[in-house]
Amino acid sequence: MSRLDYEDVKEKLADLWDEAVSTRQPIVIRRPGKEDIAIIAADELSAYMETAHLLSAPKNARRLLGAIERSQRGEGVRMTMEEIKGKFPLDGAGS
Repeated sequence: MSRLDYEDVKEKLADLWDEAVSTRQPIVIRRPGKEDIAIIAADELSAYMETAHLLSAPKNARRLLGAIERSQRGEGVRMTMEEIKGKFPLDGAGS
C-alpha cells in the first residue's frame, strides 16, 4: 500500500487515480493534523465490504473458510459456469 503526503497528492491526483485502478492496491494519503484517507478502486472497496459482510457471521465464516480449505486440498467437483447456472438458476427455473 502506497503512502503519500497531501501536497504530493494535489499535483498527482489523476496519476494516483489510475494507479489505484491498475494496481488494485489502496493508496494512503497523509495530511498533517488530520486522519489518513485512502484512494481505492470502487469495485475493490465493494469486494472488501462484501467479504467483511460474509465473514461477519461466525457460522457463515466457518462455512466459507472450510470451503476454501477443501478447495485448496483439491476436494469438490469442477463445474463450468453453464453447469452451475443449470444447477442453481437465478430465475428459479431449472433442476
